[in-house]
Amino acid sequence: MMAAGPAGRRAPLKGTGRIGRHGVVMTGTGRSAGSGRAASGVPVAGAVAAFALSRTLLLLWVLKVLPVRGPDVTSDVAVIYRGWYEVLSTGSYPLDDVTWQYPPAAALAVLSPGLVPSLDYVHAFFALVLVCDAAVLGLLLYAGRRPGKSVKGAWFWIAGLPLLGPTAYARYDLMVTAVAVAALLAAARRPGVAGALAGFGAMLKVWPVLLLAGLRQRRAWVAAAVTGAALLLVLTASMPGALAFLGFQRDRGTEVESLGALVFHVARHFGWEGQVLLNYGSVEFLGPYVPWSAVRRSVSPPPHSAGWPCGGCGRRSSRRPPPRTRRSRPCCCSRPRAG
Repeated sequence: MMAAGPAGRRAPLKGTGRIGRHGVVMTGTGRSAGSGRAASGVPVAGAVAAFALSRTLLLLWVLKVLPVRGPDVTSDVAVIYRGWYEVLSTGSYPLDDVTWQYPPAAALAVLSPGLVPSLDYVHAFFALVLVCDAAVLGLLLYAGRRPGKSVKGAWFWIAGLPLLGPTAYARYDLMVTAVAVAALLAAARRPGVAGALAGFGAMLKVWPVLLLAGLRQRRAWVAAAVTGAALLLVLTASMPGALAFLGFQRDRGTEVESLGALVFHVARHFGWEGQVLLNYGSVEFLGPYVPWSAVRRSVSPPPHSAGWPCGGCGRRSSRRPPPRTRRSRPCCCSRPRAG
């Protein structure tokens, strides 16, 4: 194609065109389109490579190929989760284990490694967590490649998760996070799907229900309520003890690392009379106003049981509390404060 220049000369136009009813219609250049595809592919390939490298390191940690300083957090999977799996496989929730303090759908996460063939429970659990981790990355990359969006979120995910160390793969929280991320990304275009996923996530570990605060569409709330109620009904009818976790939660304090514990960390410096105790297998605040804490065990990270370190001194609990007991003893960090 040619166009008239300033001096009346014709100069070639970059790009291609077609002749229509209203003249020549330009359709852009093949070069710019190709460079755009190449530019979008480079960060994705880099993100996948960085993910593979960082997750290989995480797997080497949890599989104990590379040593990690500190307590063995993978014992929660090998001892507690597998113990719950054995009980849940009989068709009942852990009625005599006070450390079971999760909503009913958490049983699905604990039972899921049993569906992986040719792997024992621990290795199957790590494999499923890796799949959920990759699913989150895939969702973030998919959302980031839309027009006007960015893949920075994917890079934050790649770089941020390994900072948690082996704990990231030694809990079922990544499974819950994958559901929550899917709900978050579906919120703009499919609020009903987002609500259903939020309801499902809430039945796994409560906190995904907070996603509803950003969903003002009525159908999102209805979908969340219907999904949660349907799951609760099915799980309660199929397995006894689905609501036993409510009783265990009622008698507990607030874990020192949970969001709700922040107010008590501050209150200790202003004369609050509570204590830090090793209680129900975790280090908790117990005392006045603790039952009013809005964020309890189901919203906070998993317990400090089976060798998880004390939040204050790093010492480890030697064993789990026996069933249906409340053996509370002062934590090594709860010495009387001066003044």
